[in-house]
This record gives sequence, structure tokens and C-alpha cells, in this order.
Amino acid sequence: MANDRPSVRSNAGQLRIQYLTFYNAVFASLWAATGITALIFVCLGSSKAEIFQVEPLARWTQTLTLVEIVHAAVGIVKSPVSTTATQVLTRCIQVWMIWWCFPSSTASSYAFLILVLAWATADAIRYLYLALNIHGKAPKSLVWLRYNMFYPLYPIGIGAEWWLMYRSVGPVGRVNATLPYVWYFLLALRVYDVHLYGEAEEEDPWQKGEYGIRQSCWPRDIAVSSVVYNPQSTKDGTSMIGPSRNVSAAPHIRYYQSSITETVAQHEFYSTQQKVMAFEDLQEKITPNQPSREVSPARGASVPQDAAIPSERMSLREWQASQNIDRDAQVKITKLSHMRYQHPNLAEISTFLRDFGMSVAQKAEGKRWFKGYGTDQYVYYAQEGEKRFLGGAFEVESYAELEKATNIPGASAIQDMSDAPGGGHMVIILDPSNFPINLIYGQAPKSAGPMPSILQTNYEIQKPRVATFQRFSPGPAAVHKLGHYGLCVTKFPEQLAFYTRHFNFAPTDFLFVEEGGAGKKDVAAFLHIDLGAAYTDHHTFFMSSNPTAHVHHCSFEVHDFDSQNLGHEWLAKKGYKSVWGVGRHILGSQLFDYWWDTSGNMVEHYADGDLVSEETPVGWGEAGHESLAVWGPECPKWFLD
Repeated sequence: MANDRPSVRSNAGQLRIQYLTFYNAVFASLWAATGITALIFVCLGSSKAEIFQVEPLARWTQTLTLVEIVHAAVGIVKSPVSTTATQVLTRCIQVWMIWWCFPSSTASSYAFLILVLAWATADAIRYLYLALNIHGKAPKSLVWLRYNMFYPLYPIGIGAEWWLMYRSVGPVGRVNATLPYVWYFLLALRVYDVHLYGEAEEEDPWQKGEYGIRQSCWPRDIAVSSVVYNPQSTKDGTSMIGPSRNVSAAPHIRYYQSSITETVAQHEFYSTQQKVMAFEDLQEKITPNQPSREVSPARGASVPQDAAIPSERMSLREWQASQNIDRDAQVKITKLSHMRYQHPNLAEISTFLRDFGMSVAQKAEGKRWFKGYGTDQYVYYAQEGEKRFLGGAFEVESYAELEKATNIPGASAIQDMSDAPGGGHMVIILDPSNFPINLIYGQAPKSAGPMPSILQTNYEIQKPRVATFQRFSPGPAAVHKLGHYGLCVTKFPEQLAFYTRHFNFAPTDFLFVEEGGAGKKDVAAFLHIDLGAAYTDHHTFFMSSNPTAHVHHCSFEVHDFDSQNLGHEWLAKKGYKSVWGVGRHILGSQLFDYWWDTSGNMVEHYADGDLVSEETPVGWGEAGHESLAVWGPECPKWFLD
């Protein structure tokens, strides 16, 4: 009978239908799980930051749809590759260039939740419809949802996309002044996508009881269009795949009609249209990609601090007054001296620290002191025992300051350090999170070691290096001094007050997050030693808010960029594990290179850091991975954890 379902299919056609059924069912499940997870967070009264935990699931579900471009390219779905690619990639731009690159601006807006729910609802319905429709079994209720929910969900979704992209324009501008123009182009590209989706609407074959290849106006439907059986038949009694009549559609949407008994040769014809040519055949056909306009080159400059610091700022003395800080009551610190750690295996950490660029200053039973080539007797103290952070050690101005420190709650008595290189005395104080801070006085300085050569550099016009050649020898990046260390804390306001009231620590920069109606909340602080008009490192100590309290890293100064890269190569060849680097920070401007030591502590080499004084305003910037570096490898997602 003419209306009987055909029983003969080509093997290729059967596999194609089975694959598309499986594919659409999987993505219906993934989007349903994404939407349900988001709704659970809402029902539990979760904050925006907690709701953002659904982001990885939504981002990777969307990223996996890149395979739909392959579907179009190889002919599994008959749709233009360019249209499919545009629709898929614009969503991938949203999840990677907006959500992933700028999590702070994304997580702090309810537009993220709205967008996830819009995508999840529409796509769960769409993929379920496609999975059933390929067999002609989509119920009328699902068909109604499929072609009516589009109207409210699409403007809601695209509006949320635009808003999140617009919110990221500010943060991206702080990374590079030219990038906001790229963002405006991407906004315009989404406008073009709206045009595409609008053009893709066509009269619904279901309204007249027909089944066919259904091209949808929702994003990316063209890439997963399903082949279903047409109950109507041709005049010669052969059932058809595809619409049995002309359908209104945009010019870029192509419909195919072919017999259900199409031959393998016909399938091969479609596949040969997308056949990949051998490289030898392509050699004379490669055309360089020509940009549509000139691209601004990368540039760097040493700019005055007033130009570099964010517009949201305050003078240091004004900030201290606003916090009622009594500078006369502070214990006066002059410098950061050394780090103190306890390690399970003293031999292993000794080998690592030598490869990291230090040398042994002194040994004792279960103890090691390691020095750099600066004037500090040692920059790192290690003792054997269960892994433990023993704090940073700061030198104070006088013995009287050391005595003043003993009056701070949680302080020890003055301890003798005669067994350590240079001798001296020490007070150990526990901060509100029970992290130790060590204050020392009376340590005799040592003579500085040989200083590395200051290399001359030839530029385009200025070329001072004449008849001399740059030559290097492999080895560790020699450590000069300890520069800074930092803590992740659960009690950020209390910690900040403790360090800035009891000691002459002063903020150079704060990082904040938006809290909706509650305004801005400071979540990280970079603190320098307040030496008045004298210049000091941009930060000697930092802290960031975190669900758990732990040491983040300590950082040691090396000579220059070449030394840093030679050290990186040396550590890599020795089999140590890199964390992040080499790159350049924004706040502090340091060249950075982070590594894991043998006990699982993070340590850093840095070079070329900023110097500040009491004349340097306190700056505020938005927190996020994008605020960490101007260039370098991708920052690990867990780096700030």
C-alpha cells in the first residue's frame, strides 16, 4: 500500500538513523540534566555564586555540539557547513570567551541562570523531538512545545547572552585596550545569528500531517535535522524521504528528496562532495587567510602609576584613616627575610631547592637553611617532620619593636636563634586563622654573592650592544631574595584588620566581586611594607578569600627574563611539575613562573616587579582569572582555590 512504512533501507541509511537517534537522545538528556541541576540550586535558595556551579556541565554540553559541524561537513545531515558553524561557534564563544574567561562578571549576574534555563529548556525539548521524529513517533504535545516554546525562549536567551557579553566588556578592556572592539563585533555577530534564525522559519509540515526533514529556527537545528518517513507517496508508489511539497524557507536551507531505497552509490555521491583531499593535492590550493582590516600590534610601555592604577582608587593615608589605623601603634617591619616550612623528606626538598636556584647555607640534624646570592643569611628554612607551613619571617626595625610584638594576642616570648646562620632573636605570632607570622631582629647580614651581568639589549633603533654576543649556560635560575608569600583565608576582613593594624602592612591593590544589591565585596589584598617615602616591592604579602584556609605560594626573585626561562627549562628537564608560567602579571607586573615542590607546596620565580611608596594610591579591580596575567599560558581553573 502507498501509505505503508517502507521496509527496505540501505545499510548506510539505517546506521545514519540509528546514530542520529542516539545522538539526539544523549543531548536531550544532557540539557535536561543541566536545567534540572540549575532549578535544584534555585529551589534550595542558592546564591548566584553557588548557581554558577552548573557552568562546567552547561559549557561542556554546548562544546560537544561542535560535532554538528562535522555532521554537516561529511553529509550525515544535509545542511550548509557555514551556517551550522556560525550557529554552533557563536554559542561556544559565549561559554568559553565569556563564561570561562570572565567567571566573575558571569557568576555575579542572574542573566547566567536565565540563559542556562532558556538553553536547557529549548534544547531538551528540541533534541527529544528530533530523536522521536526521526521515527515519526513525536507526540503532538511535544510537537507543540517544539514549535511554540521558541517564541518566548529565544528572545529571553539571546537577551541574556547579550547582557553577559556586554558585562564582560569592562573586564576585557583591563586586559587589553583593543579587546572591547572585538567584543562589540561578537555582539554584532549575534545580531546576524538572529537574522539567520528568523530566516530559517518555514511552514510546518506537521500542520498538514506530513513528516519530513524539519529545519528549525532555533539555533543549530540545521546541524541535527532528522530524516523521517513520509506517509504520503509519489505517484509511482515509492515512498519518499523529505517534504512532499515545496516549503517556504531561507535560500541557505536546502531540502533533499530521495527514494527510501536509495542505493549505496547515492550515499557515496554525498560523501564525495565533502571528501578530504590529500595534503599533496592541497599544496597549490592553500590561500593565506587575509584579515578584513589591519590588526593592532601588541605593545608594552612603562607607564606612570597614576595611569596604570584603576580609576577606583584612594590615597593610602586616606584609606588608613578610614580604617582608624594608628600607625604609631604598629610594629615596624623593614623587610621580608625568609620562609619556614616543615617537610616529610628533607633530602628531597633539599634537592628541589638546589634545582630551584638556592644553595645550602647551613645544615643541622633535621634542619636545613638555604640562601640566595643577596645579603640575607638565608631565604628558606626547612625542618623535617609532617608537612606543615611555619610562616614567613619579617625583620623588624629594632629590638624594641620585637618587644612590642610580644604584646600582640597570640604572640610567643622572644626566642633565641643562635643555631641559625647570622643568629638573632624571633617572636612567633598566630594570626586569626592560626597561621604563624615570624618577626626577627639582630640577624647579622652576609656579603652578597656575585651579581649576574645586566645584559644590554638591542632594539630597533637603539643598539648599544656592539661586537658583543649574548651567550648563556644552562642551569637553575639563581635566587636573589624572598619577595612575597600569600595565604588563602576564610576570615578575610579579620585577617586584613589584623595585619594592617598590628604591623605596617599597607594595601597596594584590592580585588572585589559584585554582590548584586549588596555592592562590592573585597576578596583579595596585595600588601606592601609601608616605608613612607622609600620605595618597596608592590606586595610582600597577599591574602585572598577562600572556603578553606591554607598557604597559597611563596615567591623568590631571580635576575631577569632569560634567567627565568633558563630556570624553567632546567626544572622541566629534571622532571618537576609546572603549575603556571612563564607569563607576566598585571598587578605587580612581575614575570612569573610557578612550580610544585616535592611536598606539594607552590613556589614561584619572579623578576621585574613594580615598586611603590606612600604616594602610590590604593587601587580596586574586579577579581577573576583575567586580572592575573596580561600574557602567558592559560591560568589553571583551580589556581585561586
